[in-house]
Amino acid sequence: MPPSVIEDGHAPDEVGAVRRFVNPDGSVVRERLTAFSTTTASTPTSPWRARFP
Repeated sequence: MPPSVIEDGHAPDEVGAVRRFVNPDGSVVRERLTAFSTTTASTPTSPWRARFP
């Protein structure tokens, strides 16, 4: 996964933060953090949701 950039002046683990990825093909993916980060090896689901353009 390409490195992400946090937008909007939020902390990377703050709910409401937006992170942006630039894929190798040049496309941009933006995701908003909608829950506190609780991702562990036993819970593979990411709290990052709501991908939007």
